[in-house]
Amino acid sequence: MTLTADHIAAGLVIVFEHWGEAAGFVVVVPREDGKADLDGPFVEPDLWRGGIGRKLVDEAVQFAMALEAAELLAESGPAAPRLHALVVQ
Repeated sequence: MTLTADHIAAGLVIVFEHWGEAAGFVVVVPREDGKADLDGPFVEPDLWRGGIGRKLVDEAVQFAMALEAAELLAESGPAAPRLHALVVQ
């Protein structure tokens, strides 16, 4: 997963902190078709299964709503390249 300086500068990155350290992040990228792409979430492996990924996705949905995106699209990993849409209302 790539975190670009452009995404950071545009304020599209949501970071989760754990004990004052970055523990994970997700990126919400608006699209021209009125939808948004979900890039991530990434969570530090030693913190997996602790609910951080779920919290990041919940925050991403809220952010997509603030951007007035009709859907937040998430592509699963290379082993299962299906596209999932989270409807934001």
